[in-house]
Amino acid sequence: NDFETSKSVGYAELRKFEVDEKASNATRLRGLLNGFRDEYCSPGKYVKLYIYGELVMSDTNMEKNSNQEVIDRARGDVLLVGLGIGLLLHNLRQKIQEGVVRSVTVYEKEQDVIDLVAPYYRDIPNLKIVCRDIMEYRPPKEEKYDTIYFDIWSTIDYDRNLPEIRTLHNRWKFHKRDRNAFMNSWMKEYMQYRRNQDNRNWW
Repeated sequence: NDFETSKSVGYAELRKFEVDEKASNATRLRGLLNGFRDEYCSPGKYVKLYIYGELVMSDTNMEKNSNQEVIDRARGDVLLVGLGIGLLLHNLRQKIQEGVVRSVTVYEKEQDVIDLVAPYYRDIPNLKIVCRDIMEYRPPKEEKYDTIYFDIWSTIDYDRNLPEIRTLHNRWKFHKRDRNAFMNSWMKEYMQYRRNQDNRNWW
């Protein structure tokens, strides 16, 4: 990751941590038991982001794997909603350098997160980071993107997240530049799958 030390700004805090072999094996076992293999975390050094004392994300294997689709499909003008620790920006650097991605706009609700994280990505050209609550924002009709991705949720909770995802997708489908534009939200398909499984098991 791009962070050398733990650091905080206002209510946002970055905390470095390390996963040793024992802890890594525990995540592998936990993933096998609950059927979610992406829970496995390899040994190494990582960083967590806390906002108002609540853990909201990290750069562990699960976070990387669950966001890989947007990295693979990103092109043109990209809208990312949720800055977090800038994991998506970090992983889009190569596509930006190659010109596959022309520009990146990031909407982030918390100004403290922007002040804490944005300085690490000053080298990225055509990057705009805006403090904005995406659930309240009504984009003008001329605001269009080739790639739109929402990553604003800190937990996998389909009862809460899926209705918000539906609202956002319905609102922003008119802001895809063309029929080939990509739009998705973090863990949407997984949550839909788990909801369907839980409903089936309830009966």
